[in-house]
Amino acid sequence: MTFLGSELTYTINFVPKSSDDVCMGWTWYLGDDMIFFIVGILVLPLYHKSRVIAWCSVILMTIASFAVTGYLIFKHHLAPEALDYHNAEYSYWAYSKPYTRIPVYFVGVAAAWILIQMEERGITTRTGWVGNGMATFLWWAAMIILTFITLIVFCDHGNFRNSWSDMESFFYLTFSRPIWAACWALLTFLCYYGHAPATNAFLAHRLWTPFARLTYGAYLCHPLCIKLTAGCLVQYYTFSGMDLTYRMMGNTLLAYSCSFVVWCVIERPMMTFTTALIKSKKGGKQQSEKKADQIQNEQAPNTAIPGK
Repeated sequence: MTFLGSELTYTINFVPKSSDDVCMGWTWYLGDDMIFFIVGILVLPLYHKSRVIAWCSVILMTIASFAVTGYLIFKHHLAPEALDYHNAEYSYWAYSKPYTRIPVYFVGVAAAWILIQMEERGITTRTGWVGNGMATFLWWAAMIILTFITLIVFCDHGNFRNSWSDMESFFYLTFSRPIWAACWALLTFLCYYGHAPATNAFLAHRLWTPFARLTYGAYLCHPLCIKLTAGCLVQYYTFSGMDLTYRMMGNTLLAYSCSFVVWCVIERPMMTFTTALIKSKKGGKQQSEKKADQIQNEQAPNTAIPGK
Protein backbone atom coordinates (compact mmCIF):
# COMPACT_ATOMS: atom_id res chain seq x y z
CA MET A 1 0.00 0.00 0.00
CA THR A 2 2.90 2.34 0.67
CA PHE A 3 4.22 1.97 -2.82
CA LEU A 4 0.74 2.43 -4.31
CA GLY A 5 0.41 5.54 -2.16
CA SER A 6 3.55 6.97 -3.74
CA GLU A 7 1.84 6.68 -7.12
CA LEU A 8 -1.29 8.42 -5.89
CA THR A 9 0.66 11.23 -4.22
CA TYR A 10 3.16 11.65 -7.09
CA THR A 11 6.09 10.93 -4.78
CA ILE A 12 7.10 7.97 -6.91
CA ASN A 13 10.63 9.33 -7.46
CA PHE A 14 11.31 9.63 -3.72
CA VAL A 15 9.36 6.83 -2.01
CA PRO A 16 10.48 4.07 -2.18
CA LYS A 17 14.13 4.85 -2.79
CA SER A 18 14.59 2.36 -5.61
CA SER A 19 12.39 2.68 -8.69
CA ASP A 20 12.47 -1.14 -9.00
CA ASP A 21 10.27 -1.36 -5.90
CA VAL A 22 7.59 0.96 -7.26
CA CYS A 23 4.27 -0.22 -8.61
CA MET A 24 4.22 0.70 -12.32
CA GLY A 25 7.66 2.29 -12.09
CA TRP A 26 7.55 3.35 -15.74
CA THR A 27 5.10 6.12 -14.73
CA TRP A 28 7.95 7.98 -13.02
CA TYR A 29 7.57 11.07 -15.22
CA LEU A 30 4.06 11.72 -13.90
CA GLY A 31 5.65 12.40 -10.52
CA ASP A 32 8.14 14.80 -12.09
CA ASP A 33 5.44 16.50 -14.11
CA MET A 34 3.32 17.17 -11.04
CA ILE A 35 6.30 18.69 -9.20
CA PHE A 36 7.10 20.84 -12.23
CA PHE A 37 3.48 21.98 -12.28
CA ILE A 38 3.69 23.03 -8.63
CA VAL A 39 6.95 24.89 -9.28
CA GLY A 40 5.31 26.56 -12.27
CA ILE A 41 2.42 27.76 -10.09
CA LEU A 42 4.98 29.46 -7.85
CA VAL A 43 7.19 30.88 -10.62
CA LEU A 44 4.72 32.13 -13.22
CA PRO A 45 3.02 34.75 -10.99
CA LEU A 46 6.47 36.21 -10.30
CA TYR A 47 6.82 37.02 -13.98
CA HIS A 48 3.78 39.30 -13.87
CA LYS A 49 4.96 41.03 -10.70
CA SER A 50 8.67 41.32 -11.47
CA ARG A 51 10.27 39.82 -14.54
CA VAL A 52 13.74 40.27 -13.09
CA ILE A 53 12.87 38.24 -10.01
CA ALA A 54 11.21 35.55 -12.15
CA TRP A 55 14.22 35.22 -14.45
CA CYS A 56 16.63 35.18 -11.50
CA SER A 57 14.57 32.49 -9.78
CA VAL A 58 14.59 30.25 -12.85
CA ILE A 59 18.31 30.78 -13.47
CA LEU A 60 19.24 30.09 -9.84
CA MET A 61 17.16 26.90 -9.71
CA THR A 62 18.70 25.76 -12.99
CA ILE A 63 22.23 26.34 -11.68
CA ALA A 64 21.33 24.51 -8.47
CA SER A 65 20.07 21.57 -10.53
CA PHE A 66 23.29 21.49 -12.54
CA ALA A 67 25.30 21.54 -9.32
CA VAL A 68 23.33 18.68 -7.76
CA THR A 69 23.57 16.62 -10.94
CA GLY A 70 27.31 17.22 -11.13
CA TYR A 71 27.77 16.28 -7.51
CA LEU A 72 25.94 12.97 -8.04
CA ILE A 73 27.93 12.20 -11.19
CA PHE A 74 31.33 12.81 -9.61
CA LYS A 75 30.47 11.13 -6.32
CA HIS A 76 28.98 7.95 -7.79
CA HIS A 77 30.89 7.96 -11.10
CA LEU A 78 27.71 7.94 -13.17
CA ALA A 79 28.00 7.43 -16.93
CA PRO A 80 25.66 7.15 -19.94
CA GLU A 81 26.60 3.52 -20.63
CA ALA A 82 23.26 1.67 -20.68
CA LEU A 83 24.40 -1.96 -21.00
CA ASP A 84 26.22 -2.50 -17.70
CA TYR A 85 26.00 -1.52 -14.04
CA HIS A 86 26.12 2.20 -14.93
CA ASN A 87 22.53 2.02 -16.08
CA ALA A 88 21.32 0.86 -12.67
CA GLU A 89 23.52 3.39 -10.86
CA TYR A 90 22.36 6.31 -12.99
CA SER A 91 18.71 5.25 -12.72
CA TYR A 92 18.99 4.98 -8.94
CA TRP A 93 20.71 8.29 -8.25
CA ALA A 94 19.78 10.76 -10.97
CA TYR A 95 17.78 9.60 -13.99
CA SER A 96 14.21 10.18 -12.79
CA LYS A 97 14.78 12.74 -10.04
CA PRO A 98 12.90 16.01 -10.56
CA TYR A 99 15.83 18.08 -9.31
CA THR A 100 17.96 16.75 -12.18
CA ARG A 101 15.19 17.02 -14.79
CA ILE A 102 13.74 20.46 -14.09
CA PRO A 103 16.15 22.50 -16.30
CA VAL A 104 14.38 21.08 -19.36
CA TYR A 105 11.05 22.30 -17.96
CA PHE A 106 12.57 25.74 -17.41
CA VAL A 107 13.63 25.84 -21.06
CA GLY A 108 9.94 25.65 -21.98
CA VAL A 109 9.03 28.33 -19.44
CA ALA A 110 11.83 30.62 -20.67
CA ALA A 111 10.80 30.08 -24.30
CA ALA A 112 7.28 31.29 -23.51
CA TRP A 113 8.63 34.36 -21.70
CA ILE A 114 10.97 35.17 -24.57
CA LEU A 115 8.09 34.88 -27.03
CA ILE A 116 6.01 37.30 -24.96
CA GLN A 117 8.84 39.84 -24.85
CA MET A 118 9.51 39.50 -28.58
CA GLU A 119 5.88 40.23 -29.41
CA GLU A 120 5.88 43.18 -27.03
CA ARG A 121 8.78 44.59 -29.05
CA GLY A 122 6.78 44.30 -32.25
CA ILE A 123 8.25 41.01 -33.50
CA THR A 124 5.19 39.19 -34.79
CA THR A 125 4.35 36.55 -37.36
CA ARG A 126 3.85 39.35 -39.89
CA THR A 127 7.17 41.06 -39.34
CA GLY A 128 9.14 37.85 -38.96
CA TRP A 129 11.98 37.19 -36.59
CA VAL A 130 15.19 36.89 -38.60
CA GLY A 131 16.25 37.00 -42.24
CA ASN A 132 16.13 33.98 -44.51
CA GLY A 133 19.87 33.39 -44.30
CA MET A 134 19.94 33.48 -40.51
CA ALA A 135 16.84 31.29 -40.33
CA THR A 136 18.53 28.67 -42.50
CA PHE A 137 21.65 28.82 -40.34
CA LEU A 138 19.65 28.43 -37.12
CA TRP A 139 17.67 25.52 -38.56
CA TRP A 140 20.81 23.65 -39.59
CA ALA A 141 22.52 24.45 -36.29
CA ALA A 142 19.59 23.04 -34.32
CA MET A 143 19.43 19.89 -36.45
CA ILE A 144 23.18 19.28 -36.25
CA ILE A 145 23.22 19.72 -32.48
CA LEU A 146 20.25 17.39 -32.05
CA THR A 147 21.97 14.77 -34.19
CA PHE A 148 25.25 15.20 -32.29
CA ILE A 149 23.53 14.76 -28.91
CA THR A 150 21.83 11.60 -30.19
CA LEU A 151 24.91 9.96 -31.66
CA ILE A 152 27.82 11.08 -29.48
CA VAL A 153 26.71 8.79 -26.66
CA PHE A 154 27.61 5.78 -28.80
CA CYS A 155 31.26 6.69 -28.25
CA ASP A 156 30.83 5.20 -24.77
CA HIS A 157 29.52 1.84 -26.02
CA GLY A 158 30.89 -1.30 -27.63
CA ASN A 159 34.68 -1.43 -27.84
CA PHE A 160 34.85 2.03 -26.23
CA ARG A 161 32.59 1.18 -23.33
CA ASN A 162 33.30 3.09 -20.10
CA SER A 163 35.92 5.20 -21.86
CA TRP A 164 34.38 8.48 -20.73
CA SER A 165 35.79 10.29 -17.74
CA ASP A 166 33.61 11.75 -15.00
CA MET A 167 34.03 15.19 -16.58
CA GLU A 168 32.82 13.99 -19.98
CA SER A 169 29.88 12.22 -18.35
CA PHE A 170 29.12 15.38 -16.41
CA PHE A 171 28.89 17.52 -19.53
CA TYR A 172 26.71 15.02 -21.37
CA LEU A 173 24.37 13.94 -18.57
CA THR A 174 23.94 17.47 -17.21
CA PHE A 175 23.61 19.60 -20.32
CA SER A 176 22.42 17.31 -23.13
CA ARG A 177 18.73 17.42 -22.23
CA PRO A 178 18.49 21.20 -21.69
CA ILE A 179 20.36 21.78 -24.95
CA TRP A 180 18.10 19.27 -26.69
CA ALA A 181 15.05 21.19 -25.41
CA ALA A 182 16.58 24.53 -26.41
CA CYS A 183 17.11 23.27 -29.96
CA TRP A 184 13.49 22.22 -30.22
CA ALA A 185 12.42 25.58 -28.79
CA LEU A 186 14.49 27.25 -31.51
CA LEU A 187 12.82 25.14 -34.19
CA THR A 188 9.45 26.02 -32.68
CA PHE A 189 10.27 29.72 -32.94
CA LEU A 190 11.30 29.28 -36.57
CA CYS A 191 8.05 27.48 -37.34
CA TYR A 192 5.95 30.00 -35.43
CA TYR A 193 7.40 32.99 -37.27
CA GLY A 194 7.14 31.29 -40.66
CA HIS A 195 10.86 30.77 -41.25
CA ALA A 196 10.61 26.98 -41.53
CA PRO A 197 7.42 26.32 -43.52
CA ALA A 198 8.36 22.78 -44.60
CA THR A 199 9.21 21.74 -41.03
CA ASN A 200 6.06 23.39 -39.73
CA ALA A 201 3.89 21.69 -42.37
CA PHE A 202 5.36 18.31 -41.46
CA LEU A 203 5.17 18.67 -37.68
CA ALA A 204 1.75 20.37 -37.69
CA HIS A 205 0.14 17.88 -40.09
CA ARG A 206 -3.16 16.51 -38.82
CA LEU A 207 -1.77 13.00 -39.27
CA TRP A 208 0.05 13.45 -35.95
CA THR A 209 -3.09 14.43 -34.02
CA PRO A 210 -4.18 10.92 -32.96
CA PHE A 211 -0.60 10.02 -32.08
CA ALA A 212 -0.28 13.17 -29.98
CA ARG A 213 -3.38 12.18 -28.04
CA LEU A 214 -2.63 8.48 -27.66
CA THR A 215 1.16 8.03 -27.58
CA TYR A 216 1.74 8.75 -23.90
CA GLY A 217 -1.21 6.55 -23.00
CA ALA A 218 0.31 3.83 -25.19
CA TYR A 219 3.57 4.27 -23.27
CA LEU A 220 1.71 3.78 -19.98
CA CYS A 221 -0.17 0.73 -21.27
CA HIS A 222 2.48 -1.10 -23.27
CA PRO A 223 4.35 -2.67 -20.30
CA LEU A 224 1.03 -4.07 -19.08
CA CYS A 225 0.40 -5.61 -22.50
CA ILE A 226 3.91 -7.11 -22.62
CA LYS A 227 3.73 -8.49 -19.08
CA LEU A 228 0.25 -9.89 -19.63
CA THR A 229 1.39 -11.66 -22.78
CA ALA A 230 4.46 -13.04 -21.02
CA GLY A 231 2.39 -14.19 -18.06
CA CYS A 232 0.00 -16.13 -20.31
CA LEU A 233 2.75 -18.06 -22.11
CA VAL A 234 2.78 -21.83 -21.81
CA GLN A 235 6.23 -22.23 -23.37
CA TYR A 236 9.59 -20.43 -23.45
CA TYR A 237 10.22 -17.62 -25.93
CA THR A 238 11.68 -18.59 -29.30
CA PHE A 239 13.13 -15.64 -31.20
CA SER A 240 13.19 -15.10 -34.95
CA GLY A 241 12.85 -12.13 -37.25
CA MET A 242 9.21 -12.89 -38.00
CA ASP A 243 8.44 -13.57 -34.34
CA LEU A 244 9.93 -10.25 -33.21
CA THR A 245 8.06 -8.38 -35.97
CA TYR A 246 4.81 -10.10 -35.01
CA ARG A 247 5.28 -9.29 -31.34
CA MET A 248 6.17 -5.68 -32.07
CA MET A 249 3.06 -5.18 -34.19
CA GLY A 250 0.88 -6.98 -31.67
CA ASN A 251 2.23 -5.01 -28.70
CA THR A 252 1.82 -1.76 -30.61
CA LEU A 253 -1.77 -2.54 -31.56
CA LEU A 254 -2.69 -3.61 -28.03
CA ALA A 255 -0.98 -0.60 -26.43
CA TYR A 256 -2.68 1.95 -28.68
CA SER A 257 -6.03 0.16 -28.32
CA CYS A 258 -5.75 0.37 -24.53
CA SER A 259 -4.66 4.00 -24.82
CA PHE A 260 -7.74 4.75 -26.93
CA VAL A 261 -9.97 3.23 -24.25
CA VAL A 262 -8.22 5.30 -21.55
CA TRP A 263 -8.64 8.43 -23.67
CA CYS A 264 -12.36 7.79 -24.17
CA VAL A 265 -13.12 6.80 -20.57
CA ILE A 266 -10.82 9.15 -18.63
CA GLU A 267 -9.01 11.82 -20.63
CA ARG A 268 -11.80 13.05 -22.90
CA PRO A 269 -14.48 13.24 -20.15
CA MET A 270 -12.05 15.16 -17.92
CA MET A 271 -11.24 17.54 -20.78
CA THR A 272 -14.96 18.12 -21.37
CA PHE A 273 -15.58 18.68 -17.66
CA THR A 274 -12.64 21.08 -17.32
CA THR A 275 -13.65 23.04 -20.42
CA ALA A 276 -17.24 23.36 -19.19
CA LEU A 277 -16.02 24.48 -15.77
CA ILE A 278 -13.79 27.16 -17.25
CA LYS A 279 -16.56 28.41 -19.55
CA SER A 280 -19.03 28.57 -16.67
CA LYS A 281 -16.61 30.63 -14.59
CA LYS A 282 -15.94 32.99 -17.49
CA GLY A 283 -19.65 33.26 -18.26
CA GLY A 284 -20.50 34.00 -14.64
CA LYS A 285 -17.78 36.62 -14.42
CA GLN A 286 -18.94 38.32 -17.62
CA GLN A 287 -22.56 38.34 -16.44
CA SER A 288 -21.53 39.82 -13.10
CA GLU A 289 -19.52 42.56 -14.81
CA LYS A 290 -22.38 43.27 -17.22
CA LYS A 291 -24.88 43.46 -14.37
CA ALA A 292 -22.58 45.75 -12.37
CA ASP A 293 -22.18 48.08 -15.38
CA GLN A 294 -25.95 48.12 -15.84
CA ILE A 295 -26.57 49.03 -12.20
CA GLN A 296 -23.92 51.72 -12.35
CA ASN A 297 -25.51 53.22 -15.46
CA GLU A 298 -28.95 53.21 -13.85
CA GLN A 299 -27.63 54.92 -10.72
CA ALA A 300 -25.70 57.57 -12.64
CA PRO A 301 -27.43 61.02 -12.55
CA ASN A 302 -28.84 62.43 -15.77
CA THR A 303 -26.87 65.59 -16.37
CA ALA A 304 -27.75 68.03 -19.08
CA ILE A 305 -25.05 68.85 -21.55
CA PRO A 306 -24.33 72.61 -21.66
CA GLY A 307 -25.37 74.29 -24.88
CA LYS A 308 -28.08 71.80 -25.69
